[in-house]
Amino acid sequence: MTGKWVLEAKPVPHLRFESKHPFLLLFSARHGLSFLERYSVRSYCYLKQVHGDKIIEISRGFCPRGDMEGDGFLVREHGIFAGIRVADCYPVFIGDPIRKNAVLLHAGWRGLKAGIIASAMDLLTEEGSDPQDLVAAAGPGISGEVYEVGEDVGSLFPGFVRREGAKLFLDLRGFIRAELLRRGVAGDNIVFAPYCTYRDDKLFHSRRREGERTGYMWAIMGLI
Repeated sequence: MTGKWVLEAKPVPHLRFESKHPFLLLFSARHGLSFLERYSVRSYCYLKQVHGDKIIEISRGFCPRGDMEGDGFLVREHGIFAGIRVADCYPVFIGDPIRKNAVLLHAGWRGLKAGIIASAMDLLTEEGSDPQDLVAAAGPGISGEVYEVGEDVGSLFPGFVRREGAKLFLDLRGFIRAELLRRGVAGDNIVFAPYCTYRDDKLFHSRRREGERTGYMWAIMGLI
């Protein structure tokens, strides 16, 4: 395995992706972002997320702060951090430890169907990355055991829905993994956080559980 998600308790609960690679990848719980000081993250870029497949390259000279639409970041410089906001959708990180670049994606069913994984892989391969070298890590999202969808959504993901009577449940995690494998990422290099935002209510907000007034979590990524 290329790394693992670790639950840190201080200063407030949060997740950290622990690996030997030159990336910082963090995920907030429902307790806020005060832990960022521990990692010397003083600011980060963020987007107006629209559930699409647009990925923005950021740099020290270009750091949008909610004034640009998009659902992913490409980072190639040290010392700049990207943030994705989620509350059941999956934050997906894909990084190249050899070429030292990475993407961070907002991946719900709409963005996944729009092809955001393929867009990210196209960007990285255009940058010269070999898919076999890539590391992929997804933070917590809603699990297929509880993510009930209608026939209209379920029909878009054949092979990734489970039927219980009249109910359909969509496995976004399985779809993300399949897309990464299809684009050449090694199975041993794909890691999912072992949490469900819907079920693990003490740690995470969930739009499906709490409704439109839910809070959000943040995935934060940078090169170190």
